[in-house]
Amino acid sequence: MLSCLTKVWNYLIPVIIFIYVFTLFGLDVFAGRLYFDENNNSIPQFADLSKHRGVNRPRGNFDTIMNAGIVVF
Repeated sequence: MLSCLTKVWNYLIPVIIFIYVFTLFGLDVFAGRLYFDENNNSIPQFADLSKHRGVNRPRGNFDTIMNAGIVVF
């Protein structure tokens, strides 16, 4: 049993590091950029969101580390 856990651990550590690194990369590149208006046209990053009607954000986004980790996973 113990030898099985050590073998799984050897694969689990690189996977966790991979997910963490690409989560941070996604946060850096995509955070705050995924906004769409009611016609599904993308809204520029620094636009005033109060001027757009029906602003929505997809569930899979990179605005928080939790959402980014779920998207990468």
